[in-house]
Amino acid sequence: AYPPSHCGLKAFITTRVGDVFMLAGMLLLAVTAGTLSFTELPRVEVRHVHPILLSSLLLIYVGAIGKSAQLPLMEWLPDAMAGPTSVSALIHAATMVKAGVYLTARLVLVSLAWSEHMDVTPFFEYVMWTGVLTAFISALQAMVSTELKRTLAYSTVSQLGYMMAALGAASANPQLSIASAVFHMISHAVFKASLFLSAGAVIHAVESRFYRHFGGLGRYMRITMVAMVLASMSLAGVPPFSGFWSKDLVLSSLMGASSAAFILALLTASLTAFYTTRMLGLTFLGEESENVKEKRHELHEADLTMLAPYLILAIASLLLGLAAPSVEHFFIHMMHVHGVEEHEGGSVLIPLLSIVALVAGAAPASLMYVKRSISPPRGGVAEVIRGLLVRRLYINALYYRVFVNSTLKFGHSTWVLDKLLDKIYSVYLVRLVMRLGRLAREAESGIDATIYRVSSAAMGLAEAVRKMNTGVLNYNIVMWLLGGLLVILLAMLSSLGW
Repeated sequence: AYPPSHCGLKAFITTRVGDVFMLAGMLLLAVTAGTLSFTELPRVEVRHVHPILLSSLLLIYVGAIGKSAQLPLMEWLPDAMAGPTSVSALIHAATMVKAGVYLTARLVLVSLAWSEHMDVTPFFEYVMWTGVLTAFISALQAMVSTELKRTLAYSTVSQLGYMMAALGAASANPQLSIASAVFHMISHAVFKASLFLSAGAVIHAVESRFYRHFGGLGRYMRITMVAMVLASMSLAGVPPFSGFWSKDLVLSSLMGASSAAFILALLTASLTAFYTTRMLGLTFLGEESENVKEKRHELHEADLTMLAPYLILAIASLLLGLAAPSVEHFFIHMMHVHGVEEHEGGSVLIPLLSIVALVAGAAPASLMYVKRSISPPRGGVAEVIRGLLVRRLYINALYYRVFVNSTLKFGHSTWVLDKLLDKIYSVYLVRLVMRLGRLAREAESGIDATIYRVSSAAMGLAEAVRKMNTGVLNYNIVMWLLGGLLVILLAMLSSLGW
């Protein structure tokens, strides 16, 4: 596991990648459409600039992918569980990670308005398949998770994928798709917040987040177990909990858009039931671990201030499910999409298939982790698949190898280059400059000495000449006569051929 500071930095950088694309899309949209207002964008003339507008939608959606941890920017959220569970219950269940879903919903409404004049199918297909694949892959990873909080993190990513997939299916039935995404968003916020808070109570009591340190906690934390079971039933899609109805709407929207996406989403529902049952079995049922045996005299329910919120939220998920038919009707008819017929209700086939998927996932998990009548498959292909899932399908490793390690190597290379340049500067260049300085100083000293000698000689000559001029008239006359005789003598010698 990575340290919390590393996880925080990873979340920051990963979401910033999506933000860069979103900013590029916003700039492109502002230049081509002339506005960024969601109320004005549907009325923009799109006939002549539709390829650019479609590109801007896709770029902005990448920002939503980063914020809501969708494929391929999904690896930051499981590691972000290093934070406190109360924080995770707020920002990773109900608020922050839903911002990308909300942004996508607004983009879907704009795309539906533009669909009368341009082909926006690539946008809807990309959103739908990104969501479906994210939901499926994250559910697979949750099946083999060894940590309670990480299981809930993978579950969050998977449920966010459901919401995105529903929005991507809006090209077939906008009202149903948008209503299902919004309903599932609210339903997920309620039961996932309860799960995170109750998981925090368990981790606080046991002082560990790993399943190997759990087991048999239902004997000591009955109310917490009840709250977690209620919320888990909503997550798994057990009727009449809210998760059953909201997931039923999502599947209905996908069935009308793509059979392949519907089948994959239905399979994901089965995987969700499996890892949810596994989570409950490993935490509250079965034999007590050595850690629980050591702490059995210290184990107790959380304080009322901690217990009440997640118990109320768990009950709320049941009450929301009981009121689901009215809530569904409200959300569907609240979505006024221009030029779209109203949705009149889904087929009975979808709830039946949901229940079949629930049983198909929960039954084997119950046998393995609740009743413990059979052991999880080990060895052979099962072990290979499990290793692949434990290693997160090597997606995380790929990111570290391609981006993180290469960036660190580049940083190390620049550090080495900087040290080399610093050494060249501080050792060789400085020594060269100092040596040149000494040579210049010596040359300057020699020049100064030469100038001093020349000036001294000139001054000596001047002094000698000065002494010859005494200012005495007789002395000067004698010197003039001697000079004249010297000139005459030289002239005579010259005339004689000397």
